[in-house]
Amino acid sequence: IHKNYTILSEHPDEPITTYVNQNIEEYIGVVLDMSSDSIADSENVIINVLNNENISQDKRKRYIHALETIITNIEEITDLSLCSILLDCGSVAFSENNIVSYFVKAGELDEHIVGFMNKSASLLDFSDVTVDDVVKRNLFDKILKCNELHDDVYEQVLSSMGLQYNESNFGEMDNQKVGILIDNDIIVMTPDILELIREKYSNL
Repeated sequence: IHKNYTILSEHPDEPITTYVNQNIEEYIGVVLDMSSDSIADSENVIINVLNNENISQDKRKRYIHALETIITNIEEITDLSLCSILLDCGSVAFSENNIVSYFVKAGELDEHIVGFMNKSASLLDFSDVTVDDVVKRNLFDKILKCNELHDDVYEQVLSSMGLQYNESNFGEMDNQKVGILIDNDIIVMTPDILELIREKYSNL
């Protein structure tokens, strides 16, 4: 397991560290060639590498694929495309805060965050997550309309957010998803919603 840059970073005033930082693109290339796809740098070092625009995008992507370390807070990574790769590689700690942070960066519920949520080995509970009300409502609305989420994840997240939906424009939803919304009182049974359910989901 390779963590040489972490060791160097612990001695920032050493001439060799200064030299490496001045030639960081070349150094990371050497690290990648020598690491056998197994890098265990500290989280602070990883964040610095991934946010360093003096390192090519290609090398930063290769670096992610070699990581053994798990990032606890994806908010620290500035580049959305790198955040997406981190999620896909399972290099991000599974947490509600990381889901919110990525959603804020992406502005949507894309395939990367949906895939990340579907890999959940633990319950998702947004009841105690501190998040702006507008962001929370936007995330809630996007999740509610997302057929790609596994049913158990879909139910866990929406039922823990403490919000309700009272519009009849939730699109073409799977029957199972609509059943979850009804069973958990997540949709408000307005006349328009009742009519929609009778028309499109009469078997529920």
